[in-house]
Amino acid sequence: MQDADALAKLCTAFTPLILKEAHYPSVFDALSEDAVNTAWVIFLEFIKKYNGRDFRHLPGLIQCHLRYELLHSVIKQNHRSKETSLENALLQLGYSPIDKTTFSLALQQALSQLSSKEQLVLHYCYEANLSQQEAAAKLGCSARSVRRYLTMALAKLKQQLNNS
Repeated sequence: MQDADALAKLCTAFTPLILKEAHYPSVFDALSEDAVNTAWVIFLEFIKKYNGRDFRHLPGLIQCHLRYELLHSVIKQNHRSKETSLENALLQLGYSPIDKTTFSLALQQALSQLSSKEQLVLHYCYEANLSQQEAAAKLGCSARSVRRYLTMALAKLKQQLNNS
């Protein structure tokens, strides 16, 4: 019962800090209403793991930890919410198709001309929506290799699509 009371007091005391960090513009823009819940989860996990006796510095530690973890969550969210379709990636590279049907057919033909490794990288990064690190783990190579294959594949696709 003492732990529950102590936790309730900590939650009450740190509510303003949690709300402040969760409503930080870049955090709230990326996470929206999940920002507050994410901040509470981060706070409670930190309290659960905290075993120090230096309570004088606890507010600063919590603030630093909250800010770091929230920004890390923003980065993960931004990575996941990027335009992840292959079509959008090509559009960002400057390819502008005439119509959707022609584009789909041309894309399928261009994809068939890529190496199997390049096709796998595109599949993992765009269709399976994996990060480059996750794709690298599946392929048994480094994230740097995945980036290289991805860059080469997109450049080849753009060139082939512009030629067709």
